[in-house]
Amino acid sequence: MPKEFYCPDCGGTDLTVDGYCNWDVVEQEFVLNSVRDSYDFCNDCDDQVYGDWREVTDVKTLAKIEEVQ
Repeated sequence: MPKEFYCPDCGGTDLTVDGYCNWDVVEQEFVLNSVRDSYDFCNDCDDQVYGDWREVTDVKTLAKIEEVQ
């Protein structure tokens, strides 16, 4: 079952996470190296939180995921 990253305070899914990237000269793009284990930022409730994971249950979102795969 697909999962989504969400805010346990407000239930929103518009979160920002800090991460480190490296420049890949061959691919000519940044490649994610790691994600920081610190607070995330919820843009829905405008606060620092520790995001969590849950299964996707929204039918429209599940259909979009299926289209991509």
